[in-house]
Parts: sequence; structure tokens; C-alpha cells
Amino acid sequence: MVCNSGDKPEITYQFGSKPERKYKSEFSPIEVVTKSVPVPGSGNYSNVGYTITFASSQCSGPCVFDVHDYKIVSYEGQPAVLPWFCGENNFRPSIQVTVLNTPNQTITRNNNSPCLVGKLERCSIQILHNGSVIFQDQGDCPVSYSVKCGNCPEGTEEIKTNIYPGYCCLDCAAVANEIKAITSIVKAIKNG
Repeated sequence: MVCNSGDKPEITYQFGSKPERKYKSEFSPIEVVTKSVPVPGSGNYSNVGYTITFASSQCSGPCVFDVHDYKIVSYEGQPAVLPWFCGENNFRPSIQVTVLNTPNQTITRNNNSPCLVGKLERCSIQILHNGSVIFQDQGDCPVSYSVKCGNCPEGTEEIKTNIYPGYCCLDCAAVANEIKAITSIVKAIKNG
């Protein structure tokens, strides 16, 4: 559990090299859970991709797609190609299928590596309060985060002061190191 009851936690998180995002919770204490899951590829998945070519009345000429993966699915009773295009993080929704001209259609595969390296996993972050998910997001791995419970970031303690803004943030690790140093000095003096 992170933060005390009554705090207004602010979570700053980042997926891969994407810009940081923030989530402010009205609830506390909170629990932060991160995980990574493999992408839902089929046996045709290729990280560097390939080109598929097939016939469909939906394309003028042969359909040519650069993909990481594809599946043959049923769409309105017809066999259709469900692509996972280069640059995408998953299969497209069913509205993006392309119907094949015949049920036994040949799909030609050219292993020409047209895609930049794909993502083998996706990461997610969940914020829970009393065991219930109050926020979730997903993106490219890895995911990193920090939590600010009050006015101060994680790893610091808010100390009230008479100087604007009325508090300062005390670094807990730095204070602990100073206490250890003072303790060592006192022991050295005491033991003479």
C-alpha cells in the first residue's frame, strides 16, 4: 500500500520511450501493480514482419500487406484475412478484415523483413484502492512509475514550515545517512 488515508496520490508513469503520463487519485491508500504480457500473436508471428499477397474484391489488383502476423477468420460467413500491420501493437479489429475471393485462396508470403522490430510484450499499470481497480493503462514495455502522496515525491517526507509554500520535502535516505554518520562519530568519541 502506498500513501495514507486522506492523501491525494499523484502517479507519474511512462511506457517505453513515450512521454510521461500522470494520474491523480481521489482515493488513498493505493496499490500500484505493473505487469507485462506477451502480445497475442499466432504461429505466423514474425518480429521483423513479412509481406502477404492475396486476391480480394476489396483491393484493386492483388492485396499486398506488410504485416507482423495475420489470421484467417470468418467474416459474415466468408473467409477473411485479419492483419497485424507493421507498426501496430496488435491485430486490427474485425472491421479491418479483407474478405478472400475463394475459401481455398492462396496467400503468398515474402519473408523480406519490412517491419521495424515489433513488440513481443505489452506492459500495463493498474492503480487499486481497497482491492478494486480505479485506473489502468497499457503501452510499450518497460513501464516505470513514481508516486507522490502529498506535496512531496516518493522517498521524501513533508515537513511543515513558516516559509512559503508552508512545507519542505525532506529526503528520507539523506536523513538516514546523516543519522548513521552522527551515530558513528558518537560511538567513536565514546570509545575514545
